[in-house]
Amino acid sequence: MPPWCEDSGFLEISNVCVQSSWDAIVTSLLTVICALISIAPLISTFLARVREGIKAPIHSYVVLGEDETVEGSFDTQDDAADDIRSAPFIYQWRLALLVFISLLESLAWIAFGIYHLLMDRYDSRVAAFSIVVGITWLYNVLKPALCPRSIAYIDVFILCVTHLVFGLIRIGTSIYYLQTTSPTTLEWVGMSLNLIAIIVGLGIISTMPLKIPSDDLRQQIYDKQSPEDYASIFEWATYSWVYPLIKRGNTMEMKYEDVWDLTPAMRSGPIFTKFSVIERPTLLRRLIAANRSDLILDIFLTILTVSLSYAAPYFLRRILDLIESPTPERRSEAYVLALLAFLCAVFKGEADAQHLFFGRRASARVSAQLVNAIYDKALKRRDYSGVAKKELPTETGPTKGTPKSKSSDPQPSADIGKVVNVMAIDASKVSAIVASAYLLYGGPFEITLACAMLYSLMGFAAFAGFAVILVAWALHIFVTQMKIPLQKGLLTSRDQRMSALHELVNAVRFIKFFTWEDSWIARVMGARNKEMDWLKRSRMNSIASTTVWAAAPVLVSFFSFFAYVRQGNKLTPSIAFTTIALIGMLRQPLNVFPNFIMQIFEARVSLHRVEAFLNEEEISDCASSPYEQPHDTETLDGRLAIEGGRFKWNNVGGEKADPPRVRNNESTPQSVVPGEEAGLPVDAAEIVLKDRKHFELRNITVHFPEGELSLVTGPTGCGKTALLLALLGEMMMIEGKLVRPQRGPGTEGHPDSAAISYAAQMPWLQRGTVKQNILFGYDYDEQRYEDVVECCALRPDLDSWEEGDHTPVGDRGSNLSGGQKARVALARAIYAPTDYVLLDDPFSAIDIKTSRFLYDQLFCGHLLENRTVILVTHRVELVLPRVAYIVHMQDGRIDTQGYVKELLASGRLPHLHQDLPEEDQEEEPLKTPRKRDQVKKPVPVESVVSGGVTCSTYKTYLQASSYWMWGAFVLLTLLSHIMTVVEKLWIREWGRAYGGGPTEMFHGVNRKASFDPDYLRSLVSLPDASARPLFFVGIYALVGFVMASCNVASITTLFFSGLKASHSLFSRLLGKVVHATLPWHDATPRGQILNRFSKDMDAIDISLSNNVSTISNAFVNFMVAVITVIVFFPAFIVPAMAIAFFYRFVAVRYLNINRQLRRMESTSRSPLFSGFGELLDGIVTIRAFQSERRFREEFYGKVDIANKMYYNSWMTSRWLLFNYDVLGAFAVLATTLLALSGYVGAGTAGLSITSAMTFTMSVYLVCRFWASLELELNAVERVAEYLDVPQDPPPVIESNRPPAYWPSTSVAPFLSVENLSVRYAPSLPRVLTDVSFTLDAPARIGIVGRTGSGKSTLIISVLRFVDPERGRIVIDGIDIATIGVGDLRSRITYIPEDAVLFSGSVRDNIDPLKLHEDVDCFDVLRRVQLLNDDSQPQGSSSGSSQTEADANSGPTITLDTEVAPGGANFSLGQRQLIAMARALLRQTPIVILDEATSSVDFDTDAKIQATLREQFKQSLLITVAHRLNNIIDYDRLIVLHDGKIVEFDTPWELFHKEGGVFRDICRSSESYEDLEAAVLQIGRSSSSSS
Repeated sequence: MPPWCEDSGFLEISNVCVQSSWDAIVTSLLTVICALISIAPLISTFLARVREGIKAPIHSYVVLGEDETVEGSFDTQDDAADDIRSAPFIYQWRLALLVFISLLESLAWIAFGIYHLLMDRYDSRVAAFSIVVGITWLYNVLKPALCPRSIAYIDVFILCVTHLVFGLIRIGTSIYYLQTTSPTTLEWVGMSLNLIAIIVGLGIISTMPLKIPSDDLRQQIYDKQSPEDYASIFEWATYSWVYPLIKRGNTMEMKYEDVWDLTPAMRSGPIFTKFSVIERPTLLRRLIAANRSDLILDIFLTILTVSLSYAAPYFLRRILDLIESPTPERRSEAYVLALLAFLCAVFKGEADAQHLFFGRRASARVSAQLVNAIYDKALKRRDYSGVAKKELPTETGPTKGTPKSKSSDPQPSADIGKVVNVMAIDASKVSAIVASAYLLYGGPFEITLACAMLYSLMGFAAFAGFAVILVAWALHIFVTQMKIPLQKGLLTSRDQRMSALHELVNAVRFIKFFTWEDSWIARVMGARNKEMDWLKRSRMNSIASTTVWAAAPVLVSFFSFFAYVRQGNKLTPSIAFTTIALIGMLRQPLNVFPNFIMQIFEARVSLHRVEAFLNEEEISDCASSPYEQPHDTETLDGRLAIEGGRFKWNNVGGEKADPPRVRNNESTPQSVVPGEEAGLPVDAAEIVLKDRKHFELRNITVHFPEGELSLVTGPTGCGKTALLLALLGEMMMIEGKLVRPQRGPGTEGHPDSAAISYAAQMPWLQRGTVKQNILFGYDYDEQRYEDVVECCALRPDLDSWEEGDHTPVGDRGSNLSGGQKARVALARAIYAPTDYVLLDDPFSAIDIKTSRFLYDQLFCGHLLENRTVILVTHRVELVLPRVAYIVHMQDGRIDTQGYVKELLASGRLPHLHQDLPEEDQEEEPLKTPRKRDQVKKPVPVESVVSGGVTCSTYKTYLQASSYWMWGAFVLLTLLSHIMTVVEKLWIREWGRAYGGGPTEMFHGVNRKASFDPDYLRSLVSLPDASARPLFFVGIYALVGFVMASCNVASITTLFFSGLKASHSLFSRLLGKVVHATLPWHDATPRGQILNRFSKDMDAIDISLSNNVSTISNAFVNFMVAVITVIVFFPAFIVPAMAIAFFYRFVAVRYLNINRQLRRMESTSRSPLFSGFGELLDGIVTIRAFQSERRFREEFYGKVDIANKMYYNSWMTSRWLLFNYDVLGAFAVLATTLLALSGYVGAGTAGLSITSAMTFTMSVYLVCRFWASLELELNAVERVAEYLDVPQDPPPVIESNRPPAYWPSTSVAPFLSVENLSVRYAPSLPRVLTDVSFTLDAPARIGIVGRTGSGKSTLIISVLRFVDPERGRIVIDGIDIATIGVGDLRSRITYIPEDAVLFSGSVRDNIDPLKLHEDVDCFDVLRRVQLLNDDSQPQGSSSGSSQTEADANSGPTITLDTEVAPGGANFSLGQRQLIAMARALLRQTPIVILDEATSSVDFDTDAKIQATLREQFKQSLLITVAHRLNNIIDYDRLIVLHDGKIVEFDTPWELFHKEGGVFRDICRSSESYEDLEAAVLQIGRSSSSSS
């Protein structure tokens, strides 16, 4: 007991002395703390002045920034005074009123103390405490007076809240003990005035803002900028600062720009910058360190929330005890307890909203940290795109002393689908678990608190329930251990499915050419079926967990009641219903916590996957752009060079090399002796040298001259592209050293001095306009830009496009032709003001006329003057006059190198063949035809559906699952919750059954109820509970068993209906996307399509059924609770109507805004995935240009857009939660007051109050998860949107199928085109006009013409990718428009220039349908020169002097050779050869070639052309000509001009036709003499044959 309060304990709050002592002690301590905190800046200012005084004689000047800092610190008080003088008048009178109220309080308390000291000498202790309280009020007077400001005083607010608490305690205890104590009227007036003054003072402080925005920012608050940082304490406490956004969302259809921007503390840039400098051993510790303040506040407020929530059952028991024996005194006490319960519920709602806010803020920050960390890592990690899937984790096997990694551990992966999943799914799982982290510490605390209260209620009988909890935990641990491998298997299968989908979406055009749609659908569905199998196992595991925790609460109460009554105790209503309330509250953590534990394990797996990705090997520093890297001034003749280099392609977990000594013009040597690679034992070198599977560059020593044009040439697959990538630092260096230009910091719009312009062989274009791709983040220089456009031959294209250089290029440049993409990429490399330019075969997609123009204007012009240019090309004779240095490669080695003049003089210049295409290649590649005039519409942005979820969406989902399963689910859920009411009714009757003799059931039921109690009473008569307690226990157990069984059965039904819907929707979505038209694929970004298959399907697979379960249970629980209360309290209808009105008001506004925010969040994620996929595709180009910083900052903006939707949606949820908690507190208060009116007994009161307590949370869950359900249904809606996309014509028309032998080449005419006219849209001009010709078979036909003449349009018309406006195409007597496109395209082989390969083996790529024998497949590989006659790799026999090691330096290609996705582990020429082998194997009557060998060297091309002539003797071979020497010996040539046929005859006739178009094309060719000789040879052959 306090020594100053005799005969009173510390917690005897009813004693006036104890109240006064606590008030004085707490407020005085807080005042001292606040005072010390307030004067701390003054002390630091004084010390700063002393320090500056000492420094003044030493420092004669001070930097401006420092001077301003010091001056600001000295003039803090002056600034505050200026701040309040410039503040609005309302702030000034508020401060005056606050000071006045505080002064009155201080004087009143001091006067009160002096009065008691003088008038009541025996109560001097109370008087002294009162004086101390008055003195503490002086702090509230002095702080605003001495430090006036217009922002809120947090310290004054805390003191006022403390005074309010003690004021409420005084007046509350006075009312509570009104019968034993009788305060005087003066004391009542004093306590009332004290409360009023404190409340007014709190109101003043609470309405003052926490921060004042600047004048520029003030106009944007509540418009563009979030008021979060500038809200008042009251607005923060009630979340009313969110309401303007909610109001906006209820008055308009919001767009991205209508949503408030994030505050600076929530933006990606600052968050990731701070996160990136945190160093901890593990990623988990880094995340905790970066977000510890939010997590600490979340923990504290969670504990407070749980503690306040368990005040409700405490007050319930006290109230029911008082109702059991009602007296006026006990009723008065019950009213006070009801009021205290209401206040505790309000405070609990406040604490709950605040802790959820901090948790969700931490979640948003973790999301930003992880997503940006993954993106940042992707900018630095090695490019594994060329690694085949089935490569072993290590090449050399485990080494001694190195622990073997577990197969289940996350491994580095080349799989793009997995990388996208790491960002799309794994990062979101980790951030989601942070938002729910409160369950980790709140759940056990809540269970402990509930068990403690149960023990206080039931004594040792509660231990029987505790035993059940322990057994349930043991079972749960067993089930959870089974969950971990299931989750890992599920994630792995999902990665495989996404990888297959990624390949499918990227190559859907090619798949359609070969009619492989069904094969690929089966392939993806195979991966999907494996995923569904793992998902079913995971669901069964979840059902087992649900069974454990659905039965646990029932068994806890059963065994507790059993033990309690076996001890001879009576189960009174106060004990029973309090126990039921506690078990009901216990049921929530017991039900949620197990699922949360499983989510933790899932998040743990995801976290490990993210960490494994972040720990993947990075490329050398020179390519990853660390701007903080110190400079090294040592140089090596200022050249871009390699010395003694040995390089290999990046591989997963393969041979470890020392970090390459890549030098920024440094000459730090790297001494790596073959056979002594770091990380390998001595004998590992033999293993490495014996491994011939992987291509390597060996013995590379080359110094490229500065300011000159260097040429790299050699046969296909010799390593030309690999050499460029080695110079860029993209290949793994095993030994040697790489010399790179020295790095400078670079600035926005200006290049880093180490930046290198790079144009890849496969042009990579960024989604945006042509101009944006050319500028590529550099400052716009009009003159330079115009020169680049002119010299790169882009001016005619820009003039022909309606939007000029603002024309969107589309996804992966889909709106441009191959030649246009190549020239835009070339223009980007030239425009960048870099010293080094690397060009990888830029002429392969460009015709000879344009190539000559590029050579004359670009390579011989001023744009490349004094720049080091390294050019890879087969067109040697075109550029040789300008070349200063040449490098000739053979089998991964430099065969010959040197200055051209020196090599010519010494006769060592390699024999180089001319390999020049003669005809225009800029015609669009075979894709959805697109005239240049048509490329004028911006690529469509993903739409955001407005309004609520439509009925068709619900219908789509219900149809995809099963109506009867949903009916069973609803019935079981309803029955489960009805049994909860039966449980409470049985408990009530159990309590009534104590007494003498049988008891009529439903005794005392309100006669105004909607059923006849007299009739019901006549049905059942219950025994005495004292005599037969086990009867009541048994019935209770039966009720609980039925309830738990219905619950488990409903969850099982829901899960399996969800699985059925997932499988159905996925298969339908896949079929619709694969069979969609090519125009739709061209207009729809890949990110949007993949988002449907990843994020949306993940929501349908898992989240949707979980939300349906939560909502259905909460809704039924809410309805049952409301009906229960109304049945027993008809008067409750009056307050219920008012509460229902506010419930509806809040719910409607919340749903309207949250629905829009969640939808916009969902659509805003697509640019993230598209941008990430774009990054992975173009990472080499991005790193070469040193553009990582710009891409990172652009990505920050995309993440901020998505996060502002996510964050603001959760802020609206906090507004909903707080308002619903307050309304729920009013509902419980109304129910309690009605129970205290004497209208019902204790049992009925307990049933009604516990029901009211349950529907408070239920109605919140319904509204809260309804918004989530709408989001998940939005996923269904987005999937359903793709179920209605335009489809290709049917692949098969059963009523009109061609015969099996069709088309037969024996029929004449074999192919007939009759008056064919084609336009792509009614508003566009015709592309082909009245084209007519006939072709016989077998024959070889060439199609030539200038750009835009209609060559590709004619070809795709034959393939029926576009239907004619008029006319028709007849093949072997059948109009192709009358048969299915599958029947048509399966009879035609098309070989495009852009060869597409798929992951798998070489055999899978050339014969995916397994229709041919291995010997046939092996034979076609030889025929396309991938294998020579002795089965060696192509090129291995090119030099007789090659050693055996040289001959085996290239990768051995067999049918089992693994192919990486996209064929990235093969050169472009090798990909074309494999595609050619695919065509040779098909042997269809019609073969169409579209420059299928443009990236193949001359010798190989000549051999392939001979093979084509031999293999397709019996076929109609149609070639879209780019190399005239390949078609000069064809049977006939079709010459197109402006969509019309202008010439159609043999090459001999057309070559000698005066004024002919074909003759002019030949005359403009540099190989005219060779063409003329070939024509003469044809003429002589024809004469001799005739």
